[in-house]
Amino acid sequence: MLPIPAPLGGTSSHGLPPCPTPASRHLAIFTQRWGNATDCRDSAHNALTASDTVLGPARKQLISLKGAVLPAVYQNAPGGFDKLQNFEQGFVDALLARMGTEKNKAAQYRANHDAFLKAARSRAARSAKD
Repeated sequence: MLPIPAPLGGTSSHGLPPCPTPASRHLAIFTQRWGNATDCRDSAHNALTASDTVLGPARKQLISLKGAVLPAVYQNAPGGFDKLQNFEQGFVDALLARMGTEKNKAAQYRANHDAFLKAARSRAARSAKD
């Protein structure tokens, strides 16, 4: 039998960590994995250029299959390092944008919920008068 995860934002009786709320998934991943934008960008650079026995062959196969130049070679080309940095910063920017979207959605969900509760109280008050 599979363990039951904790409810959203709650604690689990099975010793599992609480599930992040849907509105904080990207923020939780970003914070737990990198903590700040600089570490995130460095991690993207490392993933693109480091020599690794597992990641290296997969990266070479995927990138070379498309006929593109490998990032480690690309960064040594004239102007390549700046373009590679722009790509890495784009990765960080995409994550930060998703975190901002989550934050905006969470605020909108709270506002919708508050409006619903206000309308429900108003309906209840009207029906109590009748």
